[in-house]
Amino acid sequence: EIKGIRIYPELTENCTIAMRVELLGCREEFKCEENMGLEDNNIGDSFVCASSELDDEHCAEEGRLNGDSAWIPSEDDTDPYFEATWPVPLQIEAIVTQGEENTQNFAECYTVEVTDDGVNFYYITDDEGNPKEFDANSDGETPVTNFFDSPLEIKGIRIHPGLNENRTT
Repeated sequence: EIKGIRIYPELTENCTIAMRVELLGCREEFKCEENMGLEDNNIGDSFVCASSELDDEHCAEEGRLNGDSAWIPSEDDTDPYFEATWPVPLQIEAIVTQGEENTQNFAECYTVEVTDDGVNFYYITDDEGNPKEFDANSDGETPVTNFFDSPLEIKGIRIHPGLNENRTT
């Protein structure tokens, strides 16, 4: 059982030590990083929707991780969201986001609403009771994972992306 980690970087000539570290793991009682069904279409198209869609090639059904396209809201949507619901409660621990491949279309941040009854949504909040803002993507390809403070037993999720200077996906 590991209780800590220490990293000893090696210094080379004419370099300054700089490092970014992320440790991924699981708490014993939880399964981490198990695909819950959006990417592999186990949560079917009829359970996915959005506030709006730019066009047929950027519809809600295209909002699946590692797909051929991405969901993009219409340009006049002032409160865009992507939503997925399912008929029975699932334990959700994290959200993985990704922009549109080979473009600069991505969301830099997002807030999250969840539902435990499939109808009434409420925001995940920070310590002050405000909708918690999660950091998202900085390019169109790289998946970014955000874990919740604790697992959520829910029947749906609504993601409100933050706009970047190009387009939101």
